[in-house]
Amino acid sequence: MNSDDIYNAPYEETTPLTWTHVARAYSFVIVNVLLSQLFQLKLSYSLIVSSIRCMVQLTVMGLLLRLIFDANSPWIVALMTIAFLILGAYETVYQQSRRRYTGMVTSRTLTNLLGMMFALKYKPFWNPPEFIPTLGTVLGNSIPGMAIALNHCIQHFTENKCRVELYLSLGATRWEAANPIVVEAIRLGFLPTINALSVMGLISIPGLMTGQILSGVPVNYAVKFQIIMMFMIAAGTCLGILFVVLVSIAHKMYCSPLVTEEHSLPIALHKCLP
Repeated sequence: MNSDDIYNAPYEETTPLTWTHVARAYSFVIVNVLLSQLFQLKLSYSLIVSSIRCMVQLTVMGLLLRLIFDANSPWIVALMTIAFLILGAYETVYQQSRRRYTGMVTSRTLTNLLGMMFALKYKPFWNPPEFIPTLGTVLGNSIPGMAIALNHCIQHFTENKCRVELYLSLGATRWEAANPIVVEAIRLGFLPTINALSVMGLISIPGLMTGQILSGVPVNYAVKFQIIMMFMIAAGTCLGILFVVLVSIAHKMYCSPLVTEEHSLPIALHKCLP
């Protein structure tokens, strides 16, 4: 067998996993809990609860995915997709984002939906074993960058509202006044994805690729699939950040009370002065 055959050949056997293996792996969490107690980090309860939630949620998801794969129905896949998008919107807005505005969940759900429509092109695109895991991977990896961009956008708009009003009073358009905030928010939100692309395969081996190889998938296929997934994650993250920032800044610019008239320049200056 030459090197190409080895590179493309799957492993013949995989290690069977039982709940005993899971229980042994939980000892790593116990170590973290003990370290938290030792250094008085007050994270023990959060570690225990989050690890238990992880086990329960993944177990339930496994049962649901088995039923969905067996049903092979586009309607069930659509319901699962909507559930993923709503939960992703909730995670971004109410868990990871420190600042928020009314109605953001709706706009975040729309953002995710548009991103998935552009990023995923399976034939049929709703094929459950391919669509649902890919959707979850792209969505899960896009949330941190979107949360960073959203936090920066809303926080800096709130802190620099008087400066925005000053620009508007001097005759700038709403886009010109908000442009520095928008550009910096998009840049900061996309930096983690750029860093992930830079170190992929050099410093880190992605979990998706590792799981495929351990499950017996040929290495060549796992490598190509991981490259495609990273490009999809980058595209989905960029689209998501763009939509979230634009929607949030539009909400702030058009739904918040701002001094916009040119004759209100003294008022805007007074707000900016300490």
